[in-house]
Amino acid sequence: MSPRSAFAELTIGIHVWVPLLLISIYRVSWLAIQYPAGRRMDRVVLNLGVQSFMVGAEYALLLLPLLLLFWLQGARFAVWSLFALVLMAASVSELGSLLAALVGWVFFDFNTDPSTQLLTNLGWMVSVDRQRALHHLLSHLDAFELYATMLVAWGADVVVQGLSPQQIWRTVAVVWVGLVFVTTLLKWYVS
Repeated sequence: MSPRSAFAELTIGIHVWVPLLLISIYRVSWLAIQYPAGRRMDRVVLNLGVQSFMVGAEYALLLLPLLLLFWLQGARFAVWSLFALVLMAASVSELGSLLAALVGWVFFDFNTDPSTQLLTNLGWMVSVDRQRALHHLLSHLDAFELYATMLVAWGADVVVQGLSPQQIWRTVAVVWVGLVFVTTLLKWYVS
């Protein structure tokens, strides 16, 4: 439960399938909430395998810039441990977003779409219809996403050897800002 003990377990080895399965279950829960009441639940549950594959591919792709920057700085690390670290942080973030969306749905009648979850970010300040790129940028200023980024930096400080804590935190921050910038540019270009 505590990040320190979880990060210590990363150095001895962790099963990547645990956070991968948790994130997949969270995403299937999103689907179950969004599907109409008449939708067969077995079809939603069948999506668990598809979601597991998609989650693994998505977070492996997000991990590449971090791995590259650590490697270019001469750090020593186990790729599998960093992948597990990113998945652990993402599982915390996605669970928080799911719970916030459920609270917004139950108490405020908000949409349960994961991309429009508004309780923990600043996306509510701008309409998605008018300013898609700015809405996307403000949506990434999310409490759970920032906490997950902090967990990745904190855990990388335990898992990555050969770099100072400042270098690790700076690298994680640069990767997060870069990913937000690139995806915001894509949203701006598409809209």
